Amino acid sequence: VSNGTIFVWITHNGGFVQPSFHAGMPYRIDDIEDGWIAVMAVDHNKSETDYTQRCGLAKDWCVAAPGGGDTQSTEGVYSVDANTTNGYTRISGTSMAAPHVSGVLATIFEKFPSLTSAQVRNRLLTTTTYSGLTDTSGNSTSGMSTSTKEAIFGKGLIQPEAATGQIGNLVYPKTSNYYDEENFN
Repeated sequence: VSNGTIFVWITHNGGFVQPSFHAGMPYRIDDIEDGWIAVMAVDHNKSETDYTQRCGLAKDWCVAAPGGGDTQSTEGVYSVDANTTNGYTRISGTSMAAPHVSGVLATIFEKFPSLTSAQVRNRLLTTTTYSGLTDTSGNSTSGMSTSTKEAIFGKGLIQPEAATGQIGNLVYPKTSNYYDEENFN
């Protein structure tokens, strides 16, 4: 972490309300949270899966990402498999969600090379959304308290376009000190 590494951890697939000990380590160990991301999984409908472990105590550094549905054979994320005729198989799990997060982090680093690791991580965490997310019982986040949303989904669903997009507007100064070629005397 002190060297600028961002560690991306799965919350795991036990269906528990707390993440794995790896994902939750900053809760017990000081000075590592700035380099930590925990990832829980949602399906293609933005619903919490039965298998995923929730963000729980990792809520401040946890995000949701696509990990495939509960019926892996039809709702899983495609993965390379040399043992199949077409070279792919469907897999579901937080191990399928974490690479989405790593890919977005890599894209932010590439697009904004002047940002520090902490700024890249912060950009990912602050561009998430709760919009459209539902828990395993089908309850929408719009009807949940903030603490409930955070306990399940942490900061929310990653938004790659927002995380890699422009934040704010570029404003050109138009004051008496501004050089305007057309009106220069």
